[in-house]
Parts: sequence; C-alpha cells; structure tokens
Amino acid sequence: MKRFALGALGLLILVSGCGLTPNLTGTWSGYVIFDQGDGFAGLSYDLTMLIVQDGSNLSGNIGFGNVLFTIMVPIEEGTCSGDTLDIYASGHVSIIGTTSDVEISLIGQVSETSLSGTGDYVVNGEVHQFTWQASLQ
Repeated sequence: MKRFALGALGLLILVSGCGLTPNLTGTWSGYVIFDQGDGFAGLSYDLTMLIVQDGSNLSGNIGFGNVLFTIMVPIEEGTCSGDTLDIYASGHVSIIGTTSDVEISLIGQVSETSLSGTGDYVVNGEVHQFTWQASLQ
C-alpha cells in the first residue's frame, strides 16, 4: 500500500511539475490582420514574438510591421494559463521618423506550436483591433 501511495504521489508531482501549459519560450512568427471597420482595415503586418516563459509568467518582446516600418516593444505583463495567453507590451518607438507611444495587447489560444487570437494596437491613444496567428520557429 505504501508503494502505491508513493507511486501515486510521484505521478501527481510529475504531472503538476509539467503543468498543462506548453513552454512558450522561443521565437514565434506570424501575422496580424486589422478588423473590418477599423482605420487600418484589411492591412496585414508581420508579427514576431520573442518569448521567455517562467512558470505562467511571460516576458520578452513583441514586434510587427511591414516593408515600411518595423517596431519592437517589451512585454510589460504576460501570462499563460492552460491554453490561454494574455500579453501587454508597450514602449516609445520611431514610426517613419515620428516617435510614438505604442501599446500591443494580445489575448489568445495556445498550443505547443501555434498561437492565435485577437488584439489591440494603440498608437498615441488611437486603438486599432486585429486578429493574429503565430507559429513557433
């Protein structure tokens, strides 16, 4: 009986240690497409996320752009729990010669090799909404 109890305890520790959340550490590449009705409707930007995961906390950088510009801002707050991702990144960036305050918020679904969801891109207080997808590189 002791052997069974210790085995069950070991299995519980192993499962708890692995968790249900995949390790998202790495470089993720994909795209964002701005929603219909938005001032940027139909535009698509390349998306790059450099993510470091420590437990359920995420850090790193998020960047996106096109042939005209690319921005990269640090993740200020990021969490991943189970199959749900929530990231907020912000910073001051130069966009085509103009310094702007930028915020990027992402909410999404997680699998081991792909992420997808919805987000907001805020430039100098103007909010633009989009959908996004990314794959582990």
